[in-house]
Amino acid sequence: MSNTFPFKKSAFILLSMVLLFSTETMAIGSTQKDSIQTLMRQYQYGEALKLLNTALQAEPKNKDLLSNKAFVLKELYSYDQAIKTYTDALALDTTDQRLITTLANTYKLAHDYPNAVRWFTKAQAMDSTNRYLRLEVATCKLLNDQYIDAIKAFVPLYKTDTLNTYILKSLGYSFNQLEKYDISIFFFQKSLKITPNDPDCVLSLSNLYLKQRHYREGITATNAYRQLDSTNQEVNSKNAYFYLLDKNYPEAISRFQKCIAAGDSTKFSYKNLGIAYYSTNEYDKGKDYLETAYALDPEDASTLHFLGICCYRSFYKELGIKYLEEALKLYRPTEEKIALVYQNYSEACRGWDKCPPEKKISSTLRAYELNPIDSSLALNLSYEYEHAKNWPKAIQYHELYLNTLQIDESNPSQRFLKKRHELELDQLKKKLTTPATN
Repeated sequence: MSNTFPFKKSAFILLSMVLLFSTETMAIGSTQKDSIQTLMRQYQYGEALKLLNTALQAEPKNKDLLSNKAFVLKELYSYDQAIKTYTDALALDTTDQRLITTLANTYKLAHDYPNAVRWFTKAQAMDSTNRYLRLEVATCKLLNDQYIDAIKAFVPLYKTDTLNTYILKSLGYSFNQLEKYDISIFFFQKSLKITPNDPDCVLSLSNLYLKQRHYREGITATNAYRQLDSTNQEVNSKNAYFYLLDKNYPEAISRFQKCIAAGDSTKFSYKNLGIAYYSTNEYDKGKDYLETAYALDPEDASTLHFLGICCYRSFYKELGIKYLEEALKLYRPTEEKIALVYQNYSEACRGWDKCPPEKKISSTLRAYELNPIDSSLALNLSYEYEHAKNWPKAIQYHELYLNTLQIDESNPSQRFLKKRHELELDQLKKKLTTPATN
């Protein structure tokens, strides 16, 4: 189950732990009953289990004893044993709806959702109007990732209770998993209007806005929540992130700085604050925060990519090359981003005076192979081969550049640019035909 489930599973466990407590402690004999019930009320389940086992030795087919033993085992988190004992009790009376329901609840606590659905459905068949059982069937289908079936089960419940935020969020989550984002947004928005201080709901809605690239809506939603609670770290960092994606870099920097000042030490905030500084060409500051993010997660290729750029575009040329080489090791060869990383890597190599010529050429050549429509890379290759005095290769890539160069003939500066590169090509051809002199 995805960890983006919009409400806590512990709530289900708590609900099941108190379910039918009073009805499960049925009469089993005055002395035994009093002793066992007293122990159970005091949460002395281990001692209660001893008495129940003793009583069952004398009466192994006593349904009430079996039911109480199953309840105690469930409270002790011995779900497999509890399920077996409930099943034994149910074999004595297959029409006991209470036992069927508690068996279904135990399956749910054990995360065996298919069996939970099966037994809740049996209980529901005995009482088709029971809203609790209908909710449990819908919930277990959701927990079992049966999103279409969960929607079919929740929609009738929603129609009779349109203000139930549990149902609204369950529908929102299910439609999200089916990638029906607009419908999912509708249900989360409706839930948030009812309980505007629900952080799980605003975060679920924020993630949907991110998927849809609705950054302004994300800003509005997170700002509205922050008016009610400005201390939620995850909402605050998401709010800053929306400003970053909306290209309001000064505001993003300000808000990420406040997050970190308030104790946010996550990679997410350090990385994105570094990216915000990168976006404003403040590479030294970007480097500092991205290095912290890198220390928190050395396997994040994206962090290494931005860190490498910040380094080579400031005073740390060689270090920038090192970080970009580490990034290239982490990216899969088929990833789209690898072409951009190689382009930045080749730029870093060409920008460092002490970089070996062969590395400048090999990095630029690889970048060009991955992105052959970028004519500037062909021109850079020509220059690097020229520096290496490899005139044939220099001419080859200079011609490739000119053949792909698109200019506006009515623009004097573009005409001048083309003419300049044509003259450079002529000079290269002369060098090729001119004998070398000692």
